[in-house]
Amino acid sequence: MRGAIFIALATIATASADAAESKWSLSLGLGSSEWGFDRARIDDVTRHALGSVGSNAQTPGTTGFDDRDSAWSLGVDYRAWRYLALEAAYVDLGNAAGRYTGHAARFSRSPLGPPPPFFPASATLEVESRGFKIGASGILPLGEHFDLHANLGLFIARTESEWGANWVTPQVQEDSGSEVRDSQEITYGIGAAFRFLDRWSLSLDWQRYADVVVGEEKLDGFNLGWTPSDLKGNVDALTLSLRLTL
Repeated sequence: MRGAIFIALATIATASADAAESKWSLSLGLGSSEWGFDRARIDDVTRHALGSVGSNAQTPGTTGFDDRDSAWSLGVDYRAWRYLALEAAYVDLGNAAGRYTGHAARFSRSPLGPPPPFFPASATLEVESRGFKIGASGILPLGEHFDLHANLGLFIARTESEWGANWVTPQVQEDSGSEVRDSQEITYGIGAAFRFLDRWSLSLDWQRYADVVVGEEKLDGFNLGWTPSDLKGNVDALTLSLRLTL
């Protein structure tokens, strides 16, 4: 009986100590993002975008996909327990851009007559994503100044796609468009933190934002034969965050 009472008192004391250590923190993270989209599908979009300005044939030309950009976040967390923190943050993943540069022509339906001339042409697709992340982190303290942590949450994202096409025939023919897509997908990551002052710490984190989606409704006009996963990909962010405990 005395043993049970002692265990109960020890549990209450530990819980009270943990509650006393519960703290609010603010954080600012800066780093880079890498977009894991299918490059072949991005190439398809940029090539077919020239159809919006009247061309129906392109030279092989050159294509490219810039899949890295800067990323940043601004967050708040609550240390609910020594081993658990609740988190909320605004996240900007930057953007990714695909491009095509080459020559294009418009073929008539009649096989008679000389082949049409090819003129300089280019097309681009840019995608950017930002939104709110909410979740929780499990924390493993390693001494007084270090800890390891892993988190799981939900990324409530708004992803904007912008495309443009330019064709000199020799008159300049241009077209452009944009589309916004909202999504809610899982995000998870791992990191390590170092506390260098009583209220300040640095945290290095890798975070994956799963299945960021590019809107395809307006791009459907390019006759690409879409499937739901054609322009959906993971975005990975590596950030260094400065945290202030309030």
